[in-house]
Amino acid sequence: MINKKLLKPCDILLFRTTHRSSLQDRLIVWGQKTLYHIPSQARYCHVALVDKDTDLVLEAKWPKIKISTLEADTYKQRDQIEVYRVRGITDEQIETTLNWAHSHVGEYYDVLLLLTGWVDMKHSEICSTYVSKSFKEAGLDIPYGSKNKTMILPDNFGLDTIGLDRIM
Repeated sequence: MINKKLLKPCDILLFRTTHRSSLQDRLIVWGQKTLYHIPSQARYCHVALVDKDTDLVLEAKWPKIKISTLEADTYKQRDQIEVYRVRGITDEQIETTLNWAHSHVGEYYDVLLLLTGWVDMKHSEICSTYVSKSFKEAGLDIPYGSKNKTMILPDNFGLDTIGLDRIM
């Protein structure tokens, strides 16, 4: 589990698959490697954004975008969570990012984007695209340098060595 005392608003949580990961999580990693040609070190299956109250996270998880606690049963022992922080983010950018993320809570999970990689439904998101669009609203290109701006993948965040610093 992560040290919640070190978390700050707008930190990015990356969920790495392990031998205890669910079949769904393993399929997400397999899909990144196979369908989207992410390098073979692909291992992330989910992305979430730390809220103003650092006990909470904003995430797109089936069936809708929601606010969850870090104590939720889904984040217990089977998940390995890494924390990344946007390099040089300002208080104003944090506020704008979180306001956009909050304004989309309750929207549906974008199954078509997940399955096709290019059909982006209005008012629906997948986890990694939701987090990326939140930062884009504040003028930040996170993850930096992603070629496909429609389909941002969890591993795109792990591969960003320019805009993100790993905290834990």
